[in-house]
Amino acid sequence: MKLKNIFALAALGLSFAACDDIKESERFIPVTPNVTAEKNVLIEDFTGMLCVNCPNAANEIHNIQSIYGADKVIAVAIHGEMPGLSGPLANALGTEYYKHWGVETLPAGMVDRQGLQQYSSWSATATSRLNADVTPLSLSMANNAYDATNRALTIQVEALAGADLNGNLQVWLTESKIQSFQLMPDGELNRNYTHNHVLRDAVNGAYGEAVALKMGEAQTLTYAYTVPEEWNAENLAVVAFVYNESGVVQVIEQALFESEPSAPVVKSEFAFAYNGAALEDGATLTLEAQEGVAETLAEALVLQNLGAQPLVATVTLEQVENLTGVTYTLKAFGELTTVQTEAATLSGSIAQGETAAVNLAAAFATGVYGTAKAKLTVETEGVTKTLLVNFVNPEPAASGFQLVYNGTPLEDGATLDINAVITDLTQFMPDYYIVEAKTNDEANALNIHNLSGETLSAKVNVEVLEDVTGTTYSLCSFGECTPVTGGAGEKMGEIAPYGEAETGWDVTFTHGVTGTVKTKLTVTAGEQVQTVFVNFVYEAAEETPAGTIQLVYNGTPLEDGATLNIDAVITDLTQFMPDYYIVEAKTNDEVNALNIRNLTGEDVSATVNVEVLEDVTGTTYSLCSFGECTPVTGGAGEKVGTILANSEATTGWDITFTHGITGTAKTKLTVTVGEEVKTVFVNFVYE
Repeated sequence: MKLKNIFALAALGLSFAACDDIKESERFIPVTPNVTAEKNVLIEDFTGMLCVNCPNAANEIHNIQSIYGADKVIAVAIHGEMPGLSGPLANALGTEYYKHWGVETLPAGMVDRQGLQQYSSWSATATSRLNADVTPLSLSMANNAYDATNRALTIQVEALAGADLNGNLQVWLTESKIQSFQLMPDGELNRNYTHNHVLRDAVNGAYGEAVALKMGEAQTLTYAYTVPEEWNAENLAVVAFVYNESGVVQVIEQALFESEPSAPVVKSEFAFAYNGAALEDGATLTLEAQEGVAETLAEALVLQNLGAQPLVATVTLEQVENLTGVTYTLKAFGELTTVQTEAATLSGSIAQGETAAVNLAAAFATGVYGTAKAKLTVETEGVTKTLLVNFVNPEPAASGFQLVYNGTPLEDGATLDINAVITDLTQFMPDYYIVEAKTNDEANALNIHNLSGETLSAKVNVEVLEDVTGTTYSLCSFGECTPVTGGAGEKMGEIAPYGEAETGWDVTFTHGVTGTVKTKLTVTAGEQVQTVFVNFVYEAAEETPAGTIQLVYNGTPLEDGATLNIDAVITDLTQFMPDYYIVEAKTNDEVNALNIRNLTGEDVSATVNVEVLEDVTGTTYSLCSFGECTPVTGGAGEKVGTILANSEATTGWDITFTHGITGTAKTKLTVTVGEEVKTVFVNFVYE
């Protein structure tokens, strides 16, 4: 590189008219020029490409500049050699500054050379320096020129002081928009990170050159510089500043190429909150499993839009340390998704000042214990925040075994009632039915859990305490079923550490011979013994109920004219609007499911009529049948739909009470198919 320094002093020429009658002391009257300029601030950011917190320091600079402006807060990113933290952007000049200023850890920085600081203190120092308002030094670079053919750069710095001032003038070149790698705060390597205002070189030496500025005398310093081929001249800028023992007196920056002024960026602002308490970016949330599921409670984890505009956000749940047999789900913006491979993403918007719930869950397979770790990332326009989530399923006591029924541990001596299931096979053979009751199927799963870290040898004994004529038995344990004769049976097997083994009875009734079979199952491992009593129940019922349709509530058939009592549920929305509640009572949700069952092998057309028998002031009604809800006015409504062969259709009321006005709304729902009519009375109660 070729560097030439030309120093020019622009002296002020004064001429005086001499008169014989003017005294010598009155011939010259000194005038002090009023030279002041608005104070700018210099931030020297000592940074590295393998420093995980350095992007946070860069974000802090961006935040400060968004408040005061990039022309008022001028930043220079200094890369030097620092073992384990630097990268290819490090240069000898940066290393020199690291040594000179005693930089031992990254990130670090100086604001107007007021001493080394952590980036969390930069904003306060910058504000203090800017509050000085003016400085007695004006700097400008109006005549910089660049010859692209020869890559020749001419820099002219003009200084004008309002008082005598001694110091050093420093001229630097910086480059922005450099695409390279950067280690991020979450430990991941971003291969396309944008590095801005990177210090490339000092035009006039590592520490500049001494200047002695006289009050009111303009000085112009000119420099010639050849720009290296590997630098992108379109992204270069010149930073010039004067400093002395008190710090940086004034600093300015000028880009080689003027760019179109960009539209002001409105920064997105948001935060995590859990159960009403704010969470810092990068915080860890620990959720402990209950019955094998670790999850956030409804509306517990929310995103708060703290900005001055609507927020468009992308929410990603990513596996970090997974356990075999763990399934994750993510619910946000009204959508639910399952993490099938390593991550799942949902997007949506949050109005200004509003919140959006983010529900997370991890379901542990039976016998899977430990901690599954995941990361929740939220991205908006230019802002990314993360939340680390530990889903914990604690291991049970580290010894012995436990009998577990459908995931719930059983007390010793507990009793299970298992209803027989009828499989109608008359289409293959006349009067051919299979009537079975099991404790080793999906609906009635009885398992032995090994709570220890060692292989467990166990023995299962079964005994018939009270028989029913015509039944046959099988003992199904350790993956094998064998017939039981003489009212008792035994089987032995091994269970892997922290594993499980299915066990139980498989009882078959003779079709039409009803009653209850009472049995006893005993598991023995070493000195530990646990017993469970199992009642297998077969109650006579006509396999095909009389008629065409049947009303079913939560899977249980209703007698014609039955009455249901449904309690209203209050949803508290006062966090969004004062005194805003929704009070609803439904017969068409998961908790209170009322269905019409088609008992025939053909599609049928059904008419649903609803009628308000006793109203409560302030209630509104909807008739929800055949997958659609319509308002009901005048106390009655009707809907017609088709129920597929051997299928069901949802039906019922959706009632909303006015908050605070309590009582019981008594209603009647009638279903008609041809000449057949079924009725149910529904009382909606709001206390």
